[in-house]
Order: sequence, then C-alpha cells, then structure tokens
Amino acid sequence: MTKYLSDQNKVVLLHESGTYALSSGTGQWIGEVISNDISDNEGKIVDRFLGTGKRTFDSIIPGRRDVTGTITYHPQDMRIPFWAIGSTWDSGGATSYGAHLVVEVNTGSWLNPFVSGGTGQSNIPICFTLEDSKISPGTGRNAIRTVKGCVPDVVRIIATQGEKVNVECDYIGQWLNYTSGATTGVTVSTATPFLWNNCLLTVSGNVISTAKNITFEIRNNLTGPHYINGSRDIDAPIVGNKDYLLTVTMDLRGDQANVLYSGLYKQNSSFNTVFELNGDTTAGSMHAIYFMSGCK
Repeated sequence: MTKYLSDQNKVVLLHESGTYALSSGTGQWIGEVISNDISDNEGKIVDRFLGTGKRTFDSIIPGRRDVTGTITYHPQDMRIPFWAIGSTWDSGGATSYGAHLVVEVNTGSWLNPFVSGGTGQSNIPICFTLEDSKISPGTGRNAIRTVKGCVPDVVRIIATQGEKVNVECDYIGQWLNYTSGATTGVTVSTATPFLWNNCLLTVSGNVISTAKNITFEIRNNLTGPHYINGSRDIDAPIVGNKDYLLTVTMDLRGDQANVLYSGLYKQNSSFNTVFELNGDTTAGSMHAIYFMSGCK
C-alpha cells in the first residue's frame, strides 16, 4: 500500500486572465513551496427544532462554502507579492528581460484586466488557480485539489538572519474541485531563491545593518460575499482598506537610537523606507526593491 510522500506533493499556479475563477495557460512554478494549507469549509448548518422528542441535533444541511488557505514558499521571483500590491507590468527597457513595475491601484480603477463583461471589468486584485496534488502509483489513486479564484489577502515577505527568505500568502478562493486524475506539469526553476544576505533595509536614509528579522506585510482585508444568487460559493472578493506593516528586529546601535526612537517615533515624523532584495546572478536578473513612503 502506498502513502503520499513529500517528493510526490506538488503545488502548481495557473493564471486567471479572462474570467474570474477560470484558469488559462500552462502550469507555473511558484517557488520552493514548503507548505500549502487548504481550509475547505462546507459550512454545515446544524439545527434543532421543537417537537422531535430527542436532545440531539435534528438536521445537518450544507451551508455557505468557504475555501481559504496559506501557501509558504522560498521565492525565486516576486510574482505573488506584486499581485497583492496592485498593477504589474513589464516596462521593457534596454535589457532582454526588462523590468517589472508594480504600483498601487485604488478602487476607482479596474484592478484586473478580465475580459468577461467587457475588457477590464474586475475590481479585485489579480487572481490565480492553485492545484495541490499528491501522486501515488496506480490508477485513480492521485489526490488533486484545485482551488479556483484565489486572491491574495495577506502576503508577508520574511527575511531572517542565516536563512532563505520566506513568502507567506493567505488567500481566499471561490471553490474547490477534487479529482484523482492526471496532474498539471510544471518546469522546476533552477534559480537560487532569495537569501537573507540579499536583503538590505534603509530607514529614513539610514542603512539598518544589524537587522535580525524583517517582515513586510501587505494586507488587502478581503471579504468573500455570499449573495442570494443560487450559489453556496462566494462571489468575487471585495477589497477593503489596505494596510502595510514593516516589522524589524535589530541590534540597536547608539547612533541609531536617537534617530529611530526620538527623531521618528516620539516626534511622529514621516519618513521613507526601502526594502531591497538583490539576488542577481547577472545584473537585474533577481532584484526586487520595495519603496515605502509616508511611513510612521
């Protein structure tokens, strides 16, 4: 009898570029995935009513269906964090690979270039499909869960001294499909993932050279509405207020104490912060820079 072992576990990303919760294109490598925890809640409604002559429950019926999850991986690119921020495009440029730029998009503009209902008619961030498969020898023994309509809710980039960088993405999906058939193929990236020594943090023009842990969090505060429309599944998620939080643990030098504590914190001063991850093997090949303005 076979068991599902880690080498035959696979998580594949598929783009959704035409219609919400409908993938298109080939499977994409996410990164060095550590875990993908899926919460598949059938929302059973347990009810008791009068006159049944018993103390136990009287009925259990299917209720609102919610699918959420958290994927944790060592990043070899910054695709999912970029999607969580907003609009991403390739600027081209002098190099063969160009540069990818990402900017915030407020709700007064379409966030997603879906063609359903007319070009650019989606007000949710870029979404994707996740296929989580466990492969076993024999026919009909695979366990494949495909979560459609995944939207990044909370994304954290975590750099810890001496370790690979982590990305944690809490996502909201629309629905989950299960099958025991064939899995989607994917090409494994050979790029070295971002490491702690690729990272540099600059706060108000001062390089923080003694940081031990840096966590940059992007929070979209999504809600998944269950409308009265004949479906148990959520409709397209609604974006809420957006939050950015940068948390740093560091050894505090004497020359930094006055700047950080007295000058910025106690004076409630606004400042700029730059979080840079430079894992280049050739110039510009793996270089991500996050510019944060108006920090307090």
